[in-house]
Amino acid sequence: MNEPTQYCYEFGPFLLDPFKRRLFRDGKPISLTPKAFDTLLALVQNNGRIIEKDELMKEVWAGAVVEEGGLARNISSLRKALGETPGEHQYIATLPGRGYRFVASVRALPDEDARLTPEEEIGAPAISRRRGASRKVIVISVLAIGLIVTVLYALYTWTGRKSKQRDDAASVAPVRSVAVLPFRPLLADERDDYLGLGLTDVLITRLSSLRQVVVRPTSAVRKYVDPQQDPLVAGQELKVEAVLEGSIRRVDQRIRVTARLISVPDGRSLWADQFNAEAADLFTIEDSIAQKVAVALEPRLTGAEQRSLSKHYTASREAYQFYLKGRHSWYGWTGERARKSAEYFGQALKLDPDYALAHAGLARAYTQLGYFEEAPPKDVMPKAKAAAEKALRLDETLAEAYDALAAVSLRYEWNFAKAEREIRRAIELNPNYSEAHYLYSEYFIALGRFDEAIVEQRRAQELDPLTPLIVTTAGWIYSCLHNHDRAIEAFRKALELDPNFVKARYQLGWALYRKRLEQEAVAEFLRAETLAGAEPDSIVALRRAFGARGMRGYWRKELELAQEEAKRKRISPFVMARLYTELGDKNQAFAWLQQAYQERNGKLSFLKSLPGFESLRTDPRFADLVRLIGIPS
Repeated sequence: MNEPTQYCYEFGPFLLDPFKRRLFRDGKPISLTPKAFDTLLALVQNNGRIIEKDELMKEVWAGAVVEEGGLARNISSLRKALGETPGEHQYIATLPGRGYRFVASVRALPDEDARLTPEEEIGAPAISRRRGASRKVIVISVLAIGLIVTVLYALYTWTGRKSKQRDDAASVAPVRSVAVLPFRPLLADERDDYLGLGLTDVLITRLSSLRQVVVRPTSAVRKYVDPQQDPLVAGQELKVEAVLEGSIRRVDQRIRVTARLISVPDGRSLWADQFNAEAADLFTIEDSIAQKVAVALEPRLTGAEQRSLSKHYTASREAYQFYLKGRHSWYGWTGERARKSAEYFGQALKLDPDYALAHAGLARAYTQLGYFEEAPPKDVMPKAKAAAEKALRLDETLAEAYDALAAVSLRYEWNFAKAEREIRRAIELNPNYSEAHYLYSEYFIALGRFDEAIVEQRRAQELDPLTPLIVTTAGWIYSCLHNHDRAIEAFRKALELDPNFVKARYQLGWALYRKRLEQEAVAEFLRAETLAGAEPDSIVALRRAFGARGMRGYWRKELELAQEEAKRKRISPFVMARLYTELGDKNQAFAWLQQAYQERNGKLSFLKSLPGFESLRTDPRFADLVRLIGIPS
């Protein structure tokens, strides 16, 4: 029987060796007390998960009675050993009143891959249990090694060479992160983005059921739809150990799909296969690919994982096609794309009213319509809640549905306790669900708990490093902390990912404005207005107003243009409140905030923390509004 693989853990410049009980930084040993080492090991092995204080103390002290101060001292000594600076916890995050979470990215390495060189072994301090090794122990060890060699040789000659499939599975067993790239058309004139991305999205959903493997979400891989994309470059950018790439070819009424799993570090092909089926039977291909890739990544699947990999939510091919189109549209991060997404999910549900995934998709599309103020929240948020609850009646294990419910609770009902329960349930069902971690960071922003907001934002970004909305949230948090330099840096990183991301452009403008870099701020505001579809005449008018009367002239012209636009369509009351705040008209600012409250505008969830309203916060009306919304103190 094979021995279980022993792992060391690599994070940043550090290597943690549980078997030698040593921590190394760049090959050099770092001294830790035994209990501090045990604490670090428990945190690293539970990377990304909150460990409650009681749980951590039981694991480290193994039933001994110990005060909580001992754990706090261990955490403090570990932070010093890891080189953390106050307020910037790169490795260990504190969740006040709850516990701790190890937040750095961890890579598990087979023990033989992490062993020291002979020179390092000589230079490292001896382990105490080896100091007292007697001659008798050495003799026994030599005899044991000889016996092991003899047994291994006998097993080898008896079993012969292993089959290729088992070699492949063994060779990729340590893979712990993978990206599924959009399947490309084999011929240029057959390009069908939603089918290729749709197949990718389904495989991502299926493979996300593997608890030991981090699968990059669809939002992170969408940008790689170019058929000429180098899969290894994509894997490096996505920071994964393996990529699954493939192609689709339509031949009359049949579909041919080829798929290949590639090791990113060395370009080896870990697994490859070809699948043929009738176009109407795409489900069969998805099942086959998901099962074979899952076995290659995780040879011993649990029963729950097996069931999840082969689970079908609809038998209607037409409903399924509409669902894929809805998913494709949803990832546009605009109100217009959210509306189109809702239409597609609605068409899928007309064909199959019991399609749980489509109900969950519809719920999320409605929450996006409210978030981007494409429609009044009162019109869409109750629909989002109803769709999410329907999805959960059909399948109570859908993390997406809990995520949608949490968005309604947070941004519309202002039921903060309920929102947290729903977010935590979504993460429990799918710990690698980046959007739930992103929403959790919003929850903490609303409560002004910025250390925890940063933890969740970083976790979301680790899981989905290329989505600009998640990177933008880091800038939002730093803006709330009045750390304008860090905010500007984050917004610019988001714009490197997508120069046309309007939200990041506006937020960058605000951060520059708060740093009193007014000319640069206006330049970003005008770029954002242009991207949002403003008329060229309006851009010219705003530029002239700033040139003539500075920022006050700019805000006055913005207000005039908004008032004109309000004659043709609905204007966000939150936008109007901000303009009046900048112009110093508190009465009008509070009048518009009251209207936002009547509409249950989701942005009011963050009123207590948002920058830009400092001049209103000393007014009793501000405290009254915060109490009405029910934001916890």
